[in-house]
Amino acid sequence: MNKVLKKSLIITLAGAFVLVSLMSFGFFRPTNVNAITAIYALDINPSFEISVNKQDKVVLITPTNDDAKTITVEDLYGKDSAYVIEELLKRAEAAGFIDTTDLVNDYVVITTIPKSEADQPQADELENKLDQAAKTSDVLNALNVAFIKADMVTLRLAQGKKVPVGLYVINGMVKQPDGTYISAKDFFSNPEYRATFQTKHDIKAAKLDHVKALIMASLDKLDLAGVDTSALRTKLETVTAQDINALMAEVRALKKEYHLSNSAEDNAIAHGKPTNPGNPN
Repeated sequence: MNKVLKKSLIITLAGAFVLVSLMSFGFFRPTNVNAITAIYALDINPSFEISVNKQDKVVLITPTNDDAKTITVEDLYGKDSAYVIEELLKRAEAAGFIDTTDLVNDYVVITTIPKSEADQPQADELENKLDQAAKTSDVLNALNVAFIKADMVTLRLAQGKKVPVGLYVINGMVKQPDGTYISAKDFFSNPEYRATFQTKHDIKAAKLDHVKALIMASLDKLDLAGVDTSALRTKLETVTAQDINALMAEVRALKKEYHLSNSAEDNAIAHGKPTNPGNPN
């Protein structure tokens, strides 16, 4: 073997040694575009687990209850997570699981679960991305979005009980005597439960302007029925975010008194939307 070949072989072997060393110490890792780095659980009802890669692109959507199986999701693979969540909300509304035009508060639970501690910053960024999307999204503006931070252990426990992880977490805050799971709507309609939740997690409330517009539309219907709404309109002009729910309930009750609320709205008030959204099966 001549000196030139020997030198080339030594350089090649040295390079290979350096590459293996860098990989061993984590300085260089081959990337897999489909490697899952975080899971975002979306509980509307329906409920989904949305798995994303390092670029926050969706690589897998798993329905976690029967209602979710009725929603088409295959065309959403490869799309950005915030877009996919907004689109799933739209599809759930089109399927009748939520109604953003009535005077009933709808709550959506989004649980972010990083695959590892190193992936936590990516999971944390989802809330900011959805805040940005809400600037141009009617459906996001119309909903109350509750954010939960969880881990893989909690996810596995929820999966073991065959319960969507968001419902698993909120039901861990309240114990039902019969062991059943209450819906997100029933949970958040209780002021005490809602306050308990907010000591640990965040709620992005539906935009005030959107709710005021819904109330205004209802007042217009009451006017047509011959109801004097002048006092309610005065309240609406100065209502704050803290008082908007009370005003909404007042208008809703008046609509029901004059038989102007639809059956779906009445059912939602009494039982939550849909009829049994806490059922994981």
